[in-house]
Amino acid sequence: MTLTHFHDDERKANPRAAMVRVEIRDAQGYANQRRHDLRIGAQPAYVNPDPPEPNRIFIQPLTTAEIKALAKERRAQREMVRAMKSNAGVAVAGIIGFGIQAQQMFEALGPEEQEKALRAAVARVAADLRTTVTGLVFHLDETARHAHFSLCGYDVTGQPLSTWMGRGVLRELQTALHEELSAFMPDLERGRSRKARAEAGAAPHELVHRSVDELHIDLPFEIEAKRKELAELAEKVRTNEARAEKARIKAGADDERAKKALRNAEVYERRQRGPKTKLRP
Repeated sequence: MTLTHFHDDERKANPRAAMVRVEIRDAQGYANQRRHDLRIGAQPAYVNPDPPEPNRIFIQPLTTAEIKALAKERRAQREMVRAMKSNAGVAVAGIIGFGIQAQQMFEALGPEEQEKALRAAVARVAADLRTTVTGLVFHLDETARHAHFSLCGYDVTGQPLSTWMGRGVLRELQTALHEELSAFMPDLERGRSRKARAEAGAAPHELVHRSVDELHIDLPFEIEAKRKELAELAEKVRTNEARAEKARIKAGADDERAKKALRNAEVYERRQRGPKTKLRP
């Protein structure tokens, strides 16, 4: 397949590149992502309810209980005294997307080659993070085809990935993705980071305002992040309401106890008046 090469502007995102994004998730965040990946329950409006072909599940994502159990098993290697926190990062949620021209390269591959390419890419990402793949789904029911994958949030030595998976690591993962997919897509090019684009002279608005294709790839993560933020806020509201109700009940109980104590005092005072009257000459 011949691709038309646009003028190569280093200030802009590369349309001939693939991209990978990863994010640490706690159990609830992973459960939400898993429902999205497997199309369980209500889905966003941008999802085609009647796609021309179904999504492909290459590796069935572990259940939330299974990913938590795996995380605890790995963590136990470190002989921790405290139990794992409820908000611990038990999983890594990832997405692989493509620039406009890279999408054409990928679609030119047959279904078997597409699966091999995605499996190889995700396996490499997991290996570089010293963990294992726990799910891989290819979405075909959205405007831009992309893959969602999940990894255990603890590496094979029991260390949480959240402690060292920083920006430098993420840049290395972009390189790893490019190296693996290039074996299947020879015309694929390395993506450009925002830092590299800024150094090439990109204006701030060019870094902030994204193309429709970039937005389509980015928004699922950002929507999930906002959902997580709102869920955490709702949980705080519920906790505070429960505490307020408990305080009201306690205050009511204390008030009732105070009234009862006052009644008892009055009873004792009446009882005392009797003996005092009898003692008078």
